[in-house]
Amino acid sequence: MMKETPILLSMLSASRPDPGEEPQSIRTMTSGTLTEENGGYTIRYRETLQDDTGGTVSRDVTLFVSPHRAMMESVGPYGMTMVFQRGLHYDGIYHTPFGDMPISLQTTRMSVVMDPRLGSLKVTYQLDTQGSYATMMDIELHWRARAGAV
Repeated sequence: MMKETPILLSMLSASRPDPGEEPQSIRTMTSGTLTEENGGYTIRYRETLQDDTGGTVSRDVTLFVSPHRAMMESVGPYGMTMVFQRGLHYDGIYHTPFGDMPISLQTTRMSVVMDPRLGSLKVTYQLDTQGSYATMMDIELHWRARAGAV
């Protein structure tokens, strides 16, 4: 059985819908687990989002990270799968309570620090929805093992 390491996660996501505008940023912190497997890491955590009615919904997120590729899957309300690899064009579906929406991602930058005690994933990608440009996204995810975990 693979060892799960308890971790703390810090996430910053910034959206730039228009090139000249200031980015709209969201910073969150949560806890999760990290498992080393197949030359990479599997990170699991629970995320709470604000929905369109002003309430909140939670979803489980699994992030697979390797040196040159990352895949994020979320299950629950607003679920989706996204694959990040520099130069890769990925088409997927964003599931919402109001229906499914096609999305496309084009990763332009990606860097990974592979360390189970203190690591990071930084990704910049263009997000298109229903065939049209929506925004440029920057995501920074940093993790560190909880005290005494490693």
